[in-house]
Amino acid sequence: MSVLIQIRKQKAFLRDGVWRCASRELEDNLNSATRQWIDRTGGPPISDSDPERTTAKHIASVFNARVLMRIPVITSEERQRYLRLRQMNLFD
Repeated sequence: MSVLIQIRKQKAFLRDGVWRCASRELEDNLNSATRQWIDRTGGPPISDSDPERTTAKHIASVFNARVLMRIPVITSEERQRYLRLRQMNLFD
């Protein structure tokens, strides 16, 4: 699944739990904010049917951005990816 957001005049994609953007600084800030959110709250609920959309909506609210588009292809692998991100914090 992918989600596209717009922050001011820049766009960023969230795919597989990682942000990609033409601006390295913005990309780093988005990925850092996502990790902090997952550290603090656990991120999207385990039962979330669309964890990337939930993540993108949260980050969009933090960065005063808007979600432009999403490609809804959810699999159990997608949920597992976010579960692994959550569980990695147990070993830090």
